[in-house]
Amino acid sequence: PLPRDLMRDNYVLKATPAATTEPRLWLLGSSMYSARLAAAKGLPYVFAHHFAGQGTEEAMQFYRDNFQPSETTPEPVTFLTVNAAVAETYDEAVR
Repeated sequence: PLPRDLMRDNYVLKATPAATTEPRLWLLGSSMYSARLAAAKGLPYVFAHHFAGQGTEEAMQFYRDNFQPSETTPEPVTFLTVNAAVAETYDEAVR
């Protein structure tokens, strides 16, 4: 059982979403397969560079060159995810 201070009855706020639109569907991938699928389906494409670390440029270019417009996405939309370290100095960042 949950500790008494974590029980639901102890909370006044009951968060409920009040969305006015549906969330946008994106296709996350890290290969040419996902680029092909996103382009063919007319979906926004997120390339997970932090997973694969290679093939990024080719996959993104393929997606843009072969994109088929859809009702929700009339033109190619891309997003790139990367690993990043930020610090005041280079030495601190690579630690």
